[in-house]
Amino acid sequence: MINWIRDDKKCGIDVSESGWDSEMISYPHVFSLDEKIYMMYLGNEGKVGFGLAELEGELE
Repeated sequence: MINWIRDDKKCGIDVSESGWDSEMISYPHVFSLDEKIYMMYLGNEGKVGFGLAELEGELE
């Protein structure tokens, strides 16, 4: 757990083409609720609000 390799392609989420999360996604919090997995996150430095993403499909 000392050496990490970052691979953003595997995360399944990216910035939007425009809007409140078009520049960055930050401070994710992943949690499960009612047998579903969600992630709350801030967009564009958290100046406008936060988002909620739901995992589609199965975990690997």
